[in-house]
Amino acid sequence: MWRLAHTGGLAAPERVSFAPAQRPVMAWETYLASGVGGPGGHATRIEVYDPAARRPLWSADHLRVGTAPVACLAPDAVAAVRGARRSVPELVLYRPGRTEVLARGAGLASAELLATAGGFVALSWQVPLALVVDRGRPVREVRLADLGMERGVTACSVDPTGNRLLLASQDRFVLTDAELVPLWSGGWRRVPGGHGTVEAAVFLPAGEVVTAASTGGVHLFEEESGNPLITASRPGGPELDHLFAVPGWRLVGGRAAVGRSAYAFDCVDLAPVPLPGPLAGAGRAVTASPGGRFLVVGDAVHDLGHPLSFIGRPVASLTPAELTELSGYLGAGSVPGGGVRELLELVRDLGSAV
Repeated sequence: MWRLAHTGGLAAPERVSFAPAQRPVMAWETYLASGVGGPGGHATRIEVYDPAARRPLWSADHLRVGTAPVACLAPDAVAAVRGARRSVPELVLYRPGRTEVLARGAGLASAELLATAGGFVALSWQVPLALVVDRGRPVREVRLADLGMERGVTACSVDPTGNRLLLASQDRFVLTDAELVPLWSGGWRRVPGGHGTVEAAVFLPAGEVVTAASTGGVHLFEEESGNPLITASRPGGPELDHLFAVPGWRLVGGRAAVGRSAYAFDCVDLAPVPLPGPLAGAGRAVTASPGGRFLVVGDAVHDLGHPLSFIGRPVASLTPAELTELSGYLGAGSVPGGGVRELLELVRDLGSAV
């Protein structure tokens, strides 16, 4: 575990974004000591990190407006909605040393940005409208009303590859590609009765989707013959407004809308499971990278792909590549003492036998 530097000032722990990649980069936003940047927003700084190397790559000063998001796209690109004095919010693309304004509009202040494999998508919480931005191509407007969406999105998620998106509006949802073309025949589907509004959603690595219901609880959907089917449900319980998936711990987690307590569920049958140590007592948002290798809790970054973290992981969650990496780590002779080597050797042997 390591901690992010507060180079600007106080942290905004919910404002963390990972790019969709096998070895992701991440953007982290902190408030600048200068504070409020006038009527146009709040002065912040966006730091782009290589979390595997534990080092910053570059940064950009930003003018945050409302709850407008930041989306890390690549090692050299971050999309954000920024305030503009005496003007409407702007959708901008930050690169090292330069800024490009992509669009302007009052509706951007309530937008959500999702990084995709080729760019990003900006979705409105208020109206059925989206912007699709592919690197090297003009910004394209998509009327979600043409796809059957009657209102703005209530929840959205992108899969770890950045190629598929789930959009939800009240009790209806749809799976699309990165161009917002529906992938299900017939487009939108309604969630089963009793689910209520889809408040949050997250993809699991195998392509399943977990949703949080306004009536409380979580539900697991799998796609079969082009149709979403519920394969596990955990109704009741608190309403969750934020979901994250951590395959290394074989869990999907969420944060309660009231009280901000964290909850965890088995990623197969959604049975409640104890919170792993790093999440115990977490009252702030937890952000997991695509694929779940990196986990940010407050300003702490946990690397579940590092061999030392394998001690705290279910043995069955270790992949052949991770077991090979573990063997190399043990052979390098840099393992800490205090019985750690013996534990790692046990993990290796048990993992190889699974």
